[in-house]
Amino acid sequence: MAETDREIATRRQEFQWQMHLDLYRHNDGITVTLGTEALKTAVLINAGASVALLAFAAQLWGSDLGRGTARQVLNGMTPFVVGVIAAGLAFLAAYVYSYLLTWRRWRDWQNFGETDKSKHKSPKPLFYWAVFMAGVVVLSVIASYAAFALGIWREMAFISAQAS
Repeated sequence: MAETDREIATRRQEFQWQMHLDLYRHNDGITVTLGTEALKTAVLINAGASVALLAFAAQLWGSDLGRGTARQVLNGMTPFVVGVIAAGLAFLAAYVYSYLLTWRRWRDWQNFGETDKSKHKSPKPLFYWAVFMAGVVVLSVIASYAAFALGIWREMAFISAQAS
């Protein structure tokens, strides 16, 4: 049985649509993976720096340099703690972002096939909140990395001042 031109055109459109959908899913998966790794890295570097400073301060506490130097080292830990908090905020915002997008898709699915536009429940505000939360995630991760850079800079300045 030979296919008609319309059936061929329909299959071609379905194939193109499926290719675009697969590409979108692939790119979305990569974006999620990279974002998750950036969040994990932000927590890891800031928490690692905090732990290293705690160990260093504990070693200084009983040495000849005294407790004053150890307190200054612990005060230098503040940017790293802020970095961990910012990364935690990013994780929370990422969760809310994911929830809002899922909720919006669920609402879209409820409206699927509905021809009466007056019965549609508009999910647009959910999308806007999701975009806002995505911005919070990005800014929080940037703040976490910036806090790490500030903490390194402050500790290096402290160490060089002690050496001279």
